[in-house]
Amino acid sequence: MPNRSARSVAIIFAVLLSPVAGAGDAEELKAPLALFAAAEPLELTLTADFKTLRSRKSWESDRWHEGSISLEGDLAQRVLPVRLRVRGGFRTRDDNCNFPQFFVDVTGADTLGTVFEGQEILALTTHCRGSSVYSRYIHREFIAYRIYNLLTDKSLRVRSALFTYMRSDKPVKVARRYGFFVEHFDAMASRLGTRHVDLDVFHPAAGDAFEMGVLELFEFMIGNTDFSAAYEHNIVLMQLPGQKIFGVPYDFDFSGLVNARYAAPASQFRTRSVRTRIYRGWCRDEADFDEVVAHFQTKRAEIFELLDEFDWMPVVVIKDAEQYLRSFYDVLDSPRELDRQIRTKCATGVPVRGE
Repeated sequence: MPNRSARSVAIIFAVLLSPVAGAGDAEELKAPLALFAAAEPLELTLTADFKTLRSRKSWESDRWHEGSISLEGDLAQRVLPVRLRVRGGFRTRDDNCNFPQFFVDVTGADTLGTVFEGQEILALTTHCRGSSVYSRYIHREFIAYRIYNLLTDKSLRVRSALFTYMRSDKPVKVARRYGFFVEHFDAMASRLGTRHVDLDVFHPAAGDAFEMGVLELFEFMIGNTDFSAAYEHNIVLMQLPGQKIFGVPYDFDFSGLVNARYAAPASQFRTRSVRTRIYRGWCRDEADFDEVVAHFQTKRAEIFELLDEFDWMPVVVIKDAEQYLRSFYDVLDSPRELDRQIRTKCATGVPVRGE
C-alpha cells in the first residue's frame, strides 16, 4: 500500500518467510493442504482478547496473543489453541480501520485430522470496519486471489471463512464477518519446489517472461498499481532451480476491483480513482507479450464461470466484479485499445522506487 514503511514489509517477510532448504523437483508439485483443497467457505469461531487486540497500542507492537479456533459443526468439537499477532501497515495507522488483520499461528495445536493439518503461520485478511460495505471488499479481494489461481499455479492459495469473533474474557460476540486465510509463503514454496529470492532490487524484465507478464497483466486486469516486483512491494520473489525469477502478488485491497473507499491512487499516476487502469508492466519481446495475452483469452470462460461459484456472496459483488472484468476484456479484444492502454505503456529503463 502507498507509503508503507520498509519496516512493515520486513516484519511481514520475517514472519512468513524463511530459507527453503533443498527445493524439490519442479515437476513434482505437491497438492494443496486440506485448508486450500476445497472451495466452500468454512464456519469458524475465533476466540481471543479482542479488547486488547483492537487497541491501538496492540496494533503497534509485535506481541503474540493467545486465542483459539473452533470449527462450527465439527462433531468432535475440537478447539485448537492458536496465537494471534496484528499485521499490516496502512490499516494499523491513523484510525484507517477499527478491526485489525492477523497472523494466525497454529503450530502449537494438534491439527491432525482438521483443515489446519500441515499449517503453521497463516495470514488472515479481515474486515476493516463493521459496515457491510467493508465485507464486500473482503469478497472482492478474495475473488482477485482466486482469479490469479486460475491464471497460474505460481500463486498463493486462499480459503474463505465466516468468522464469529468472541472475546476470551467474557461470552461476548465481537463480530460475525467473512474473512479469508492466505497460504503461508513457505507452504507455497514447498508446494512449487521453489525458494525465496531476497534482493535489494530486482529488474522485472530479467525475470521469467511468461510468469512476470501474467503478473503484470493481472495487476492491470484488477486495476492495481500498489505493487513493485523490483522492490518486493506486495510481491514475493521466487525461483525454481536453474530457472529465472518470478513474482507472486498479494494484497489487492487498493485495486479497482476491490474499490475500497479508503483506497486512493498514488499521486504519480495522476488519476482520481483506483478504478482507472494503468499498465505497469515492463517491455518485452512481442512474442512473449502475445503469449501472455493469448493466455488471458483462453482463461476468459473459466474466470467468469468462477464468479458463478460464489453464490454465497452478495449479488451486487458478483455483478460489479463481472462488469469490471468485462471492461478489461474489452481492452484485450480491441487492437487499438490494446496498443493504447498496454503495449505502448510498457516501462523501460531502471526501476524507480514509487511513493
